[in-house]
Amino acid sequence: EICACLVGSEMCIRDSDKTDRQLSKNSHFRNRFFGGIKGRVNLIEFSLNPWIDIIRVKNGDMHETQIPWGVSALAFYRFTQRNWIRINYSCSISHPVFTQLGDWGYFTGPFNWQEGNPFLKSSVIHSLSSWVDLWNCFNFQCGTTIIPDKIANIYTMRTGMRPEGSTGPYTVCKPQNTRSTSVWASTSVTKRLGKGFTLKGDIRYDYSSASFEEFSNHGNQFNFLTGLYYYNSKYAFNLSV
Repeated sequence: EICACLVGSEMCIRDSDKTDRQLSKNSHFRNRFFGGIKGRVNLIEFSLNPWIDIIRVKNGDMHETQIPWGVSALAFYRFTQRNWIRINYSCSISHPVFTQLGDWGYFTGPFNWQEGNPFLKSSVIHSLSSWVDLWNCFNFQCGTTIIPDKIANIYTMRTGMRPEGSTGPYTVCKPQNTRSTSVWASTSVTKRLGKGFTLKGDIRYDYSSASFEEFSNHGNQFNFLTGLYYYNSKYAFNLSV
């Protein structure tokens, strides 16, 4: 059973002024086509939202065409009135701003140079997560987020003419496409203790990593949180410890 359907498109144009005084000679054209569908198959509710971007980048005599695409999907299944599972896959995109695409550079301080990257790719963000809820008192969640072309400022060293006229080293900040990955899992237990009292405990683990060319880094994080909550509906009174 199909409940709803949607299609559409949008366009974005960024073109530098074609004069001899221009700081940039690049252009950025983007067309997006997207759609959406929502429905139900037996006891499973679902939604699908595909999209595709056609990006044309030009800088002087150099040009490039990028075609990122993706789809977001959600599925929900209820075993019983108090037990259900939800799986969600989200694929979104983040485009670079115009200043990041510029082919010029400038000093922001005595030892700091900032420049753009005309062929910077858009960041496609893949997120997958699941949620299991049992008896309204226990739930388990896990997921991962992968960004193959995450936009990040990369700092390097360069030697050349500095603003005050001397020659020496200075830092260069340039936006680049990096890779980012994160994985997480959590569980939560909620137990009612008498009238108005609720005991809740949460445990969460996170792992993240980032890399650029031959450089990489990663980290782990573990969190535990527990609390006792009291709510009086008659007087709208809340207390948490």
